[in-house]
Amino acid sequence: MGLDISLYTNAEREASKAHEAAWDDVYDSGRWAAMTKAQQDEWRAANPYPDRDRDHPSERYPDHLFNRRYLRSSYNGGGFNHAVPEMLGTSGANAEYPNERGSLYWIFEPIGREWDGDEGILTRDDIPKLLESKARAELIAEELRKADRLRVFTASPNMFSAPPETSDNDALRMYREHVAEREPEGWYSSRDMDVFGGGITILAAIPGKATFNIPGVHLIYRAADEGFESYVQSAEIVAEFCEEAIALISVDGSCEMSWSG
Repeated sequence: MGLDISLYTNAEREASKAHEAAWDDVYDSGRWAAMTKAQQDEWRAANPYPDRDRDHPSERYPDHLFNRRYLRSSYNGGGFNHAVPEMLGTSGANAEYPNERGSLYWIFEPIGREWDGDEGILTRDDIPKLLESKARAELIAEELRKADRLRVFTASPNMFSAPPETSDNDALRMYREHVAEREPEGWYSSRDMDVFGGGITILAAIPGKATFNIPGVHLIYRAADEGFESYVQSAEIVAEFCEEAIALISVDGSCEMSWSG
């Protein structure tokens, strides 16, 4: 789960609207409920959901998840909206998640939209705003390169289970048994622990509160080179995304910027 931001051409938007109108007609009229399963399958085959082309890789980083028409921030701690403000030192300083300085919401703030329920139609009037958003994305990429990369991971018990009574010796035993069963790869969570397959250097451990105000320990660490560079590239691709939106507007007079998640 996470935030997805996509760009669509006028033709893609009109095809989607036509499909939705056809569905509303067959469903609201009661004809859908009266159809057999075979007839419903036949209707679906005759009215497929129109394809929306997301194959527009970044010119600089063609293998990146972000591209010129698609951006994403997962809801977990690794998402762009969480990680970038942490590394910039702006998390919680100027606004609350997900609007903190450096997030995708902050980068696109100049457009001046409340995206929930907004049709997302961008016109020539939005080009100066997109240029300002592009400048913000480029600024974040530049600031990230100079950032201290500090991040925080909070370890806390499962709030739906009984409070853990794991001792230090129990913890060592549990980890040894875990790695005997599988070789840790990447960063993942199991029922009993969070595992850092590549290893991280913990700079500090600070007791405090986790989500929903349950006890937790905040582990301060510095983002590794490979993962860190991905966020810098992400910010640079956001600038390309703005350029792509301007190009679509220049050709068709408008385009759609869709926010979902």
